[in-house]
Amino acid sequence: MVETLEGTSITFDIRPYLQSRGWSIINNNKISHDSENSGVFEILSYAIESGGEYTISIEVETIVDGTLTLEAGGIEVLNTSTQGYHQADFTANTSENIKLWSDANVVISNINIQMKVTKDYQEDPEQENTITWSELRKGWVTFKDVVPESGFSMYANLFTLKEGNLWMHSELSTPNFIYGKQRYSTVKFPVSSVGVKTYHTIAVHANKVLGTTEDGIVTELGNVTDLITYDFDTSSDGIHYANKLRDALMNEKLKGRYIVVELSDEETKTEKLQLFKIIVKSEISSPNE
Repeated sequence: MVETLEGTSITFDIRPYLQSRGWSIINNNKISHDSENSGVFEILSYAIESGGEYTISIEVETIVDGTLTLEAGGIEVLNTSTQGYHQADFTANTSENIKLWSDANVVISNINIQMKVTKDYQEDPEQENTITWSELRKGWVTFKDVVPESGFSMYANLFTLKEGNLWMHSELSTPNFIYGKQRYSTVKFPVSSVGVKTYHTIAVHANKVLGTTEDGIVTELGNVTDLITYDFDTSSDGIHYANKLRDALMNEKLKGRYIVVELSDEETKTEKLQLFKIIVKSEISSPNE
């Protein structure tokens, strides 16, 4: 369904409305137009968030005798009379959906919009400022959101100075209890693919179950969900599986060209974490999209 924008907004079935104005559907990700009557239409399947930062792209395969205009979030994002791949970044002023019209002979494919996943690091000015080196692995292995003023090691213990106090960190210390505050560990990573995939399972190879942060799983198409430790089942070989990845509001399967996952041990933060591998399992949903 699309919503027309000619005077009063009216809902039409997409195919006859587009065809009456020169539009035709070639396949599930390609349309063409060959009329001077552009006919504004609105894509309702993707909700724009006011204030959100987006990247949008479109492939103009051919365009003759006119222009193509694309608007999203109350902003004219694209106005072009040239063929090729077009991409633009924008910040939405409103929650208005994607609108597209043209008075040209044009073939359009692969409209793709992604909301930028950002994190506000201003809440904690010390966050992710300390990188830890491992002599055993001979590499930088993790980020820590604590910043000591100075430090030294003695025997098997690490000593640091913070605000005039001397702290000892040893194997006997409570995990994640640093400078008088009980903290927790997080790991955040993206998984991308060429086509649209349906994501259904996360397998965590670790000594304990990890949940997600709030809104800890986000897909390219805007699906959002989170997992608690109760959502995981543990196999006989110690692998923790979550098999019900669905959008928290719509209860739909998670789909998109990419998924961003942020896991946390907040529920078990006083237990030592040993994380070996995380696998996100999926299947191809629309290979040509």
